[in-house]
Amino acid sequence: MSKRTLALLLHGSGSSGQFMRSACQTADLGVDDVVVLDDREGDVESLVDAIDSVIHSVTESADCVTLIAGVSLGAHAAALWAARNPHAAELVEGLLLCLPAWTGAPDSIAAATARAAEDIQSRGSSTVLDTLLAEHPHDWVAQALAQSWPDYGDESLVLALRTASLSPGPTDEQLRDIVLPCAVVALADDPLHPLAVAAHWVTLIRRSHLVVVPRDLYGEGPHVLGRSAYSALQHARRISESQ
Repeated sequence: MSKRTLALLLHGSGSSGQFMRSACQTADLGVDDVVVLDDREGDVESLVDAIDSVIHSVTESADCVTLIAGVSLGAHAAALWAARNPHAAELVEGLLLCLPAWTGAPDSIAAATARAAEDIQSRGSSTVLDTLLAEHPHDWVAQALAQSWPDYGDESLVLALRTASLSPGPTDEQLRDIVLPCAVVALADDPLHPLAVAAHWVTLIRRSHLVVVPRDLYGEGPHVLGRSAYSALQHARRISESQ
């Protein structure tokens, strides 16, 4: 019997597993099924542990995880897992690293995440969302937050964002240690997930390819992330095979 192939999906802090399913729903990931880690704590180390647990349980069942796809904090966790695991290439075929926010110790972007938590605590998530949607009525990112934030509740959302703001990203050295083919996806004009960070990751991960998704998707939604990421991963694989 052939192995059942899986993609493991990890959302970011303040986001949801449903967002990850939406992001990947139209991307042909070449797998039989997806496993979504719907973790609401915002702690990168707990996410890394969760990845390890899923990988081991799937391996024991004779199935295999062929892809790990993470957005924001989920991308940090996927990169950290791959960097720390010397047998990563034997267990997973590639990574989709979408919207990395910082490298190494929490920086000014992490501080902005902490300020967002303070704003939510002060004004309430519904008021903050009303402001975002009024300022950016056609922005799919704001619309995605409007779908995921109510499921948290303000107290849990504030805690998740604060925890994420204190969580380190992968260091330069750890990114250099990643041997898996990687797609790195940036969103243009996203101050909380700067293009410069994604571009920096690509200079360090030896088998990687960068794709930049426009902020204005002209009526399309987050599934553009999944399609763009998987296309970039295929490109990274072709590059590595030709070397």
